[in-house]
Parts: sequence; C-alpha cells; structure tokens
Amino acid sequence: MPNQFENIESNEPQAFRLDKDNFEKHFPQGTIQEIDESVLSKDTNHYLYVEIKKYADEGKLASLYLIKHESGDEIFVALTSGRHPSEKGMHYYEEIELYEKRGDKTLGNGKVVRAYVEKPSQPFVGWTSTEEKFTNQGLATRRLQTMNALALATWQQPLRSGNFEPGDYTEKAWERLVKQHEVERIDTKGRQYYQFILES
Repeated sequence: MPNQFENIESNEPQAFRLDKDNFEKHFPQGTIQEIDESVLSKDTNHYLYVEIKKYADEGKLASLYLIKHESGDEIFVALTSGRHPSEKGMHYYEEIELYEKRGDKTLGNGKVVRAYVEKPSQPFVGWTSTEEKFTNQGLATRRLQTMNALALATWQQPLRSGNFEPGDYTEKAWERLVKQHEVERIDTKGRQYYQFILES
C-alpha cells in the first residue's frame, strides 16, 4: 500500500473525502452536503467558528460538511489532517470533528481519529461530549451513530471506542447500541472496547 503521507508538508491538508451516498446509507436520519468555510460566521457559534477557521488557516482543513438531521438539528463536520513527532517517528493523523447545533444552541461535539504510525489504525472515538443541559436526550447515542457513518463513508471501516474507564458516561450509550444489535463488545489483552458491527 503506498504511503499517502510520503511527500506531506507539515500543514498540507490531505486528499481524503467522504462518500455522501455511503454516509446517508448508514445514517438515513439525515442528509449531508459539502460547504465552504466562508459559510460560517462568528454569529453561527463562536467555538465552532474559531475551531474550523483555525484548521483552515493552518492548512489542515481538508473539507467541511453540514448534516441536516430530520429533527432540525445541524451537525457541522470538518475533515482535518496533520502530523506531530512521536517516539516512533513522525505521527500522521486524519480526524473528523463534529459540532452539533439546535438553533443557536450548542448540543455537543465529538472527534473521530485515524492515526498513521506503523500502519493506519481503525477509526476510533477521540472524544464525545454533550452540553449538560442536553444530557439524557439520546444525543450521545446519536453522535456515535453519526461518527460511525462518517468513518464508514470516509475510510470504509466501522468505528470503535477509544480508551475509557468503566462507568464512563459514554458507556451507557455504547451499551444501548449493543442492545440494539448495532455494536459488539470485544475483549483484547485484558481490555474491553466496543465496535460497530460491519454490515455484510
């Protein structure tokens, strides 16, 4: 497999994109369209504006999308890439950042990571967070489903959980998805993690 990062400049965005039809196949509750960062304004949301503009200014923004959920909520999605030193040499990564909004309110955010050290990792949850006043509304579960659909549409691989301690608030969301037969528990090297089941 050729190394797509062989000639990378430190802040050069990578040519990785998502397949919109593939995304909507795995997330029929919403539609997705590519947008330009010029669509964003400081009035959209300060945190969203600052973060996405930062990636664009640093040359790390590969593409930007907007998911319109059937509920009326909006999910902004930024595909970003970069590199930083590690003990094993230069560490390259691709990330999918999510920012969820309901009107002018921020619902939460999340990040999917695919790291390239010796070989590409499986996409995993970098983090997921829900604003306190919107907890217990199923948003964490929906966010994981969204992140999985984005991982499948971008890398053709299902999402798995990152490292977390038993009792972590996201565990409830993962367990709910296990009961819905969307996710399986996997034990490896004495650790347990969750992974979306890849449809045949």
